[in-house]
Amino acid sequence: MISSGLALFLQGDGQLEVFHALDTDVGFNMAPDYVGAGFTAELSELRDAARGGPPASMDIAKAGAVDRLLFRVYEVAQDVQTFSEGLARPAPITSEPRLAAVGPSHGSNPELILDLRGLETSAVGEFFSAAARVVDRDGFHVFPEQLAAVPKEQRSTLGFTVPDFLTQGRLLSLGRHREVLLGLGVSGVIGAMKGAGSQALRDRSATLWVGALGLLGGSLAAIPRGFEGSVFIHPALVDLALSLRRYDMLERMLAVCRAAHPRARVGIHTNLVAEAADFLTLTDADVAAVSVLTSPNGDGAAAELRAAAPGITRIVAEVGTAPALLHQAALLAPRAWAQGADAVLIGASADPFLRSRSIEARASEWRKVFPGLAMPEGAP
Repeated sequence: MISSGLALFLQGDGQLEVFHALDTDVGFNMAPDYVGAGFTAELSELRDAARGGPPASMDIAKAGAVDRLLFRVYEVAQDVQTFSEGLARPAPITSEPRLAAVGPSHGSNPELILDLRGLETSAVGEFFSAAARVVDRDGFHVFPEQLAAVPKEQRSTLGFTVPDFLTQGRLLSLGRHREVLLGLGVSGVIGAMKGAGSQALRDRSATLWVGALGLLGGSLAAIPRGFEGSVFIHPALVDLALSLRRYDMLERMLAVCRAAHPRARVGIHTNLVAEAADFLTLTDADVAAVSVLTSPNGDGAAAELRAAAPGITRIVAEVGTAPALLHQAALLAPRAWAQGADAVLIGASADPFLRSRSIEARASEWRKVFPGLAMPEGAP
């Protein structure tokens, strides 16, 4: 199974080999959760070729051959109403996935945090309706917009990501501003105006950072006053600020979070360990927590962050965007991901109930696109 940021090889006995984008040292990784290592390698190769170094591995003849193949595919493409199985399907693998090899493990067993972000509100509500499903988890991570689906007695176990930037940004780009405003509610709109106001005066136009601070302020307004858990800024905003060295904007976002919830543990999500460590070394901002993407083959992410900012009270290691198999394996071997972190953030697909809901939803989508063709095992 090959996804945007990693490749998995699953043997018949359940052994799982993982090749992660984070395992490749490319100096600067522009987008580690979306084949950023490939982007970085291409740019490095272009730079070396422009400086008169070794010729690029992809010359004009190979590029032309790829283009001809693509044009030929379009020439012979036909509309298909129903698909049929062309090859015999392999027998399903019933063994639980387990890592064939992992990097060094450090410290005691970390807390297990289940990532519920992005799930339908109905699925979150159904999940929490059965106490047996939640007792073996140390906490849950959500967007503030999902709070209504979480029972009051479980809210002390929550951590929040603010804002739901990708969803809201997509709606705004499609011109669906009213939908975003309705989602924020009255208190959220007021919070958005407070969050964006000072930046709007500085920029004197509706810049990206004005919009980001507005969405951040609106999202923070949905978190109950007096909240004492973790509040993390969305990785898309954090990594953009880190990549552009806009430490001032990251500090401003942290200040907005701190002002809205002074008793919370405010921190950042990031996919860029080295860049985050640089920021933490240089900033005077109060960063109490960091949630960082890790690989089971890696080592030292938590130690690097703690060395950069000894005042950090909590580090969370994220499994990240990956097939369900990897999240299931992380549930069985969390220390492989933690690498000394206090907790591991594992995807909802590691939970049997939520995984079945995901498979049902994905199978329905699959049938619409590929009628007559069974969905491959492990597709969700």
